[in-house]
Amino acid sequence: GTWDELWEMACSRNIGLTDIPIVCINADGYYDAFRSILQRAYQDELIKLRPEEVVHFVPDAEAAVRWCEEQNNNNNKHEKSCEIELSTK
Repeated sequence: GTWDELWEMACSRNIGLTDIPIVCINADGYYDAFRSILQRAYQDELIKLRPEEVVHFVPDAEAAVRWCEEQNNNNNKHEKSCEIELSTK
């Protein structure tokens, strides 16, 4: 997805419009600033969910697939898929 779509999904998760798990592949720290913004927003009480409840960050694609499989197994009864955000460096 695009940067705009990532923010849209993060906002949708935060306000309860979706509960689809979101994972960012944070290759070479690409999403560190995004993670920092989420943390600051939580500290300032601008978002209600902890940042790790909004978006999960992993270092590589293999970890993202593993995490999505775990999420899908844990939520199997609700038929959820997992959104994966890739950096486009």
